[in-house]
Amino acid sequence: MNMEEMQKQQDRKNKNFILTKLIPFFVFLILAVSLILAVIYEKTHLNRLSQRLTDAGQKEIIIEQKISALQEEKEQIQRQFVIDSNLKTNIIFCFNDFENSSYHSIIESMKNYGNPGVIVFRTDNMPGMDGSITIEEYKELLADGWEGAVATEGGKILYEYMADPVLDKWKISMDQMRNYFENNGLEFPHIYIAAEGELLNSVEIYFPQYGITGYAVVEYNVKKAARELTDDAMLDMGMIKAKYIYKDLESDLKELQYEGKSMAMRFQTVESSSPSNIYNTSIYRLNTYLETISNSENAQITTFQGYRDYQEAFENDNAELIQQYKAKLEKIENEMKKLEQENDRNYKNAISYY
Repeated sequence: MNMEEMQKQQDRKNKNFILTKLIPFFVFLILAVSLILAVIYEKTHLNRLSQRLTDAGQKEIIIEQKISALQEEKEQIQRQFVIDSNLKTNIIFCFNDFENSSYHSIIESMKNYGNPGVIVFRTDNMPGMDGSITIEEYKELLADGWEGAVATEGGKILYEYMADPVLDKWKISMDQMRNYFENNGLEFPHIYIAAEGELLNSVEIYFPQYGITGYAVVEYNVKKAARELTDDAMLDMGMIKAKYIYKDLESDLKELQYEGKSMAMRFQTVESSSPSNIYNTSIYRLNTYLETISNSENAQITTFQGYRDYQEAFENDNAELIQQYKAKLEKIENEMKKLEQENDRNYKNAISYY
């Protein structure tokens, strides 16, 4: 083998070494270094993001504290409004019906405290029917300031979106009740008392047709059972929530008065029984409620119409104060809204960095 061929062979070996060893090594080295740098960069970036999220979390705590302080200020303004305006808590007593055995006892108890109530009728228990009060007795109640009300047929629950057959059945029962009242020379009651759990979206459009001006939804929780008197939505509908059972009206009444709220109490049954009956199914319990409310300076028993009359007079007498009150609340609510928006931007800015 001459020198020239040996040189060519050596060149091929060198070339193969470069191609198979050296270049892959440098490629691997470059990739390894790039990966290490990428990991370092990503780790640094994640650490910065983590720090930004930590800072955002700390800022959120500060924002939430400010919102909480504003909420407390809002509640204090509402309580001060109750004091400044002398806003009274209105309690409405609703009775499912009067059994013959308890009719006179209920009337006597209510009259002793000078209070009218609301009597709730169903299709199977209307004035003049067996088991209900007579038409003459009902007329006497109306003359004394009482109000009539109608309840869902058989206590059926109305769902938010009812199928047409169910809705048609509801309208048939309402028509039957209206016809019965009118045929007996009575005005169809204008107050509709809903059964527990009812969502009235399906039937609200029929309220004008049946002369329904308001309704009550039964609740057990006193916080849910009460609505602010100055709540515009409630003022428009004349809606007030009701409650079946009270074991401790005194504490609930204090809370209602403290926040300037009103509510209705619906008595399913009232019967003679001993003081050991802690539920509102006894004349004894009814009398304790009447005594408690009559001794309160900031509470009064009324009817639904009386409640709406009170609302109207209250707004007229306190128009300037209500305007000032709403302006203060609006200012606080705007500040709270700005803080909530700031908190949203706070996290968006932190995440957008990544």
